[in-house]
Amino acid sequence: MVAKQEPLKFVLIHGSFHDGDLAWSETQKYLEAAGHQVWTPTIAGQGKARTKEEIAAAQSHASAVQSIQDYIIKEDLSDFVLVGHSFGGSIIQQLAYKMPERIKRLVFQNAFVLEDQQCLNDMMPPPVVAIFDTLAAASGNNTFAILFKVWRDVFISDGDYETVKRIYEMLGIQPYGQYQDKLPNKDFT
Repeated sequence: MVAKQEPLKFVLIHGSFHDGDLAWSETQKYLEAAGHQVWTPTIAGQGKARTKEEIAAAQSHASAVQSIQDYIIKEDLSDFVLVGHSFGGSIIQQLAYKMPERIKRLVFQNAFVLEDQQCLNDMMPPPVVAIFDTLAAASGNNTFAILFKVWRDVFISDGDYETVKRIYEMLGIQPYGQYQDKLPNKDFT
């Protein structure tokens, strides 16, 4: 006889360019069908349909982390599994410092885990950073939308063309400041 698993609470943090609801919709359906509770916030300044004011207020990595911390507090969540995908790994790393008493477990799903005083750009190949620099400079508001070729070749090269294209069409913009801030992670192990 297989013991029934107790329901868990999950807070799922998306990667760059995404919207929380879109990025995690299939995962959320699967987890909820198994009896778990799921929350899928969107990181400040990311996703589609953001105003210039939202983008300007979301240029720092700290503002990205704060937006998720505020969401967790507003929803009064505790004892949850915090999952970070890609860029979301850097977010959950910081949340582990800010609210450890609320988090049951951290899960890094194909995610960035930064060392002390690293930023996201430190983890990227220099030619990719050069592309991001150019795109952000040309935007007029220090954001960029990823080019399809970069998305396909660098971020999701193992996907079939139709899947890569479908996911690409869901993407929005990325505040570039969130990639440039050096983060304190000296006690993270």
